[in-house]
Amino acid sequence: MKKNDYAQDDRHLSPTTPLQHYSNNALSELTLAHRRLSSKLDITEDALHSANSSASQLELENERLQFEMEEKDVLAGKWKVRFEEVTDEVEKEKLERKKVEEELRIW
Repeated sequence: MKKNDYAQDDRHLSPTTPLQHYSNNALSELTLAHRRLSSKLDITEDALHSANSSASQLELENERLQFEMEEKDVLAGKWKVRFEEVTDEVEKEKLERKKVEEELRIW
């Protein structure tokens, strides 16, 4: 057939579906490949969903632990202030005791 013969041939002028170009065997192979890929995609999407859930849980746990650490820092700061207050009181009492002991020695 020549180039002009194709233009006059009704097969080339009529619209055809892509599936008509494949043999039944090729179509079966494509269908099977599509199912495999679809299954792999489902597995990948499930894994992604699971990973996202795990990441969300870890993020929440991280936020909780950060809040706990901040609370502990505040509490540690309060204890440090209280410790310094008590240490100052003990030092004052020691000085006062020395004074009293010296006064008693003088008498």
